[in-house]
Amino acid sequence: MSDLIEQEVNKLPDLSTSQCERLKNLMDKIYMMESTQSSSAQSLIEEIMSEMSLVADLWKAVGNQ
Repeated sequence: MSDLIEQEVNKLPDLSTSQCERLKNLMDKIYMMESTQSSSAQSLIEEIMSEMSLVADLWKAVGNQ
């Protein structure tokens, strides 16, 4: 899944530094979730959802400028 996200991100127009950092954090967390069988999967899912929300907020902020 992280590979698919990276492919889609590469199709986006220029991103700000903070947007790139948020997307990298999101991809790292998804990769961690994919590569582990830990019992903390729910915690990782919650972190991923939080990162996605922050990324969406950044895009909205840039779009409103």
